[in-house]
Amino acid sequence: MGEANYGPEALVTWGDLVVAGMEDNCYTGDSNGDTYAILPEQRPLARDLNTRRMTVWNGRLVVPLFAGRLWLLPTPGAEPIDISPRTISPTMIDFYDGPVHIGGLAGDNDWLYCLISGQSASKYTAYEAILRG
Repeated sequence: MGEANYGPEALVTWGDLVVAGMEDNCYTGDSNGDTYAILPEQRPLARDLNTRRMTVWNGRLVVPLFAGRLWLLPTPGAEPIDISPRTISPTMIDFYDGPVHIGGLAGDNDWLYCLISGQSASKYTAYEAILRG
C-alpha cells in the first residue's frame, strides 16, 4: 500500500471503509484485497507526518497534512475542502507568521477543534474551534 519509502501514520473507519493514512496518500481496500488511493491530491504533497492524527468528524474524513494544512472530505470520492486553520481562522493568521503544526484534532456534534503549535520555540500552542458542523 503506497510507496515503500512512505510510512503509515493513522488508521480510521469512515462509514463502511477502513482508511489507512500514509505519508503519500490515504488508502482503502475492497473485498478482493485491492487497495485504492482515495486522496490523489495528496500525492504531490507527500511528506513526513502527513495524515498523522487523521480522524472522522460528523461522518467526514479530516486529514492533516504538512505545514498546518487540513483537508476535509465530506464523502468518499469528493474533492477535498481546505479547512486549514490559517485559511479559515483570522486569529491563527495573526498568531502565527510561519508554518504551523497540527498537534491534535477533536470534535463534538457542533465544532471541530484543532490543537496548533508554531515551529519556533517562541510560539505558543493554542487550540481553535475551526469548523462548525
